[in-house]
Parts: sequence; C-alpha cells; structure tokens
Amino acid sequence: SGPTLRLGRGYWVTPDGLLGVISDSIVLHLPSFERARQKYTPLETSTLAGLIKEERSLTERLAQSDSLSIEKQLRRARSTLAERVSLPFSAAFFACLAAPLAVESSRYRRGGRQRLLATGLIPVFAYYFLHVALQANTLRPLPTQLLLAWTPNAVLIAAILALYTRVARVH
Repeated sequence: SGPTLRLGRGYWVTPDGLLGVISDSIVLHLPSFERARQKYTPLETSTLAGLIKEERSLTERLAQSDSLSIEKQLRRARSTLAERVSLPFSAAFFACLAAPLAVESSRYRRGGRQRLLATGLIPVFAYYFLHVALQANTLRPLPTQLLLAWTPNAVLIAAILALYTRVARVH
C-alpha cells in the first residue's frame, strides 16, 4: 500500500569509501505525495487566518518544549504575518507619495526627469533599508513584530503629510 522503491542487484558506497554489492533486492516504502502535500503548507502560500493559526500553534509548542527549531519557525511565521499585514499598504502609500513628489519636481526647470527619478528613488531605497533593518533576528512578541513591520509605513505616511502640506502651501 503506497509507493515503493525496489532495488535489485546494485552497488553502494560506505562512508569509508568502500564499494559494496547489494545481493538481495531491497524494498523501500516511500511516503505518499498526497499525504505530504496535505501535511505541509508553506507559510508564504497560506492565508492570513492560516498564518495566525500557525503562529498560535507554534507559540504553544514553544512554551512546552523550548526547541530552537520551533523558535526559528515561530520567528519566521511572525515575520511572514507582519509582512503580510504591512506590505500591501506600502504600495498604496507609495502611490500617494508619487503625486506630491511629481509636483515638487515639476517646479524646477533644470534637472527635469533626472531629478524626478532621483527624488522618486530616495523613498523607495529608504523604505527598503528600513524594512530590512527592522526584520526579526530574534524572537519578538507578535505585537512588537507588527509595530516594527509598520514602522516604514509610518515613515512613508509622515513623508506624505509633509509633502502634501508643502505642495498645498506653495501652490
């Protein structure tokens, strides 16, 4: 029942580098691919509800065992959950930031497109470096992880408010 691998007469190599011969056939029972697929769902493809459920499960397992592998899984689950909650909003914030940047850059006669490109790339790189710098290297509580994931978005919101205020005053 289930997939099997039958090895007939063949050769094998020991860890010492010695060559051996398989005289009898060996039958290996392999796990079913369907069971393996149902049992494991990568964090990146699971739903938000699935991520929350996985985070709670890993938190309970860590409290019981203090295993480093469970701690690593929990850190990854919390990081994925925080990114899933914060990154979609950053796209909207970048769109809101683009309009006042374009208006600001259009005021200058010299530089034109190059100036617009440069002023547009500065917030992108700043967001990226801030996002990478605040990623979890240690296990943090989920609210702290969510707050740190939203910090680059808060910086974007502050930049948006400052630029909209400046553009409104000038024009």
